[in-house]
Amino acid sequence: MLKEENKIIQMYKKNAKFIGINLNVDGTKLYFGILDYKNHTKNNSKCYNCWCGIKLKIKNEYINYEIENELLESEDINSIIFYIKETLNGNLKENKFLSFTEDEISFKFYPYKEPYITMIISFEEYGWQKYQIDLYGDNLMKFMRFLEDVVNNKNNKKCNY
Repeated sequence: MLKEENKIIQMYKKNAKFIGINLNVDGTKLYFGILDYKNHTKNNSKCYNCWCGIKLKIKNEYINYEIENELLESEDINSIIFYIKETLNGNLKENKFLSFTEDEISFKFYPYKEPYITMIISFEEYGWQKYQIDLYGDNLMKFMRFLEDVVNNKNNKKCNY
């Protein structure tokens, strides 16, 4: 087990704050990091075209994968939080699929008695094969709180688009 598992950690890369979380999901080590999340300005209700760096690591006995790229916009992260909350609060009445401009990451939300989400990672370099990780229970709550911490960070820059 990682010493920092299930704790929010911070790294610094090229003078920008890189915030990430390590989770152990059924024997799979998952790291999800976000670089340069930007809050919308007062004039914008949403922040489009404000890209975040995403660092994703997946490791288990079958896979050892890492990608770091601008895969999500700040508004995408807001949407993920919204649908996690809708799923957990019972407001989502049917399964919801959420995809983004970049195809490497997508999510499915399942509003069952024990709600969960599936993170789907598509590997471009392997012919777009997919790997799925189900987040539920404590891991889902930790992931949501991590995303909320990123969004509510007082040091976030403003989106000017």
